[in-house]
Amino acid sequence: MLWITGNELVRNVLDFRVDVDLVLFGLYLYTANDKDILDDSVETVFDRTTTTVSILQGENQIFSQERVYTAAEIRGEVLSPDHRPNMAYFEFNQTVPVHRDTLYTIEHSIFPTDVINHYSGWPVTRCGADVWTCYGVNGQQNVAVNGINFKFTSSGRSGRDCLLEGQIPILLFWPEA
Repeated sequence: MLWITGNELVRNVLDFRVDVDLVLFGLYLYTANDKDILDDSVETVFDRTTTTVSILQGENQIFSQERVYTAAEIRGEVLSPDHRPNMAYFEFNQTVPVHRDTLYTIEHSIFPTDVINHYSGWPVTRCGADVWTCYGVNGQQNVAVNGINFKFTSSGRSGRDCLLEGQIPILLFWPEA
């Protein structure tokens, strides 16, 4: 379990390649456990967190978007009928073209912005670190989805490598026409 305090940044990284051109239009990100988010008796440490998603092609940043999530917004999302358990939808404000056989890195950074209780330890303090994702299946880093082959590799960038642990469970994409 990961605990952070005010002014600490959590960074998740994921490197990947695909075998066809496609566009990304969003992600799902793990949050805290839905049960904890809805439990008003659990003391919240951070009322707001700033989430930044950046996509790099090699060393060049080709996309970056920031979103501030409040505890109330996340509770509302948990209660919505199309909610995915323990996740928040991060819709991109523009599509991101991904070209075949090119290395891309997704960086997902979380920064607490409003500390409202310096003495509590959760639920938002964990920033979802009790729910992990690992890319690849049964030790295989090559995954086929609807005929598109993804290859996930360990990132050389700092942060939690999503091949081992992390908070980027779902990439939202469609093939380029």
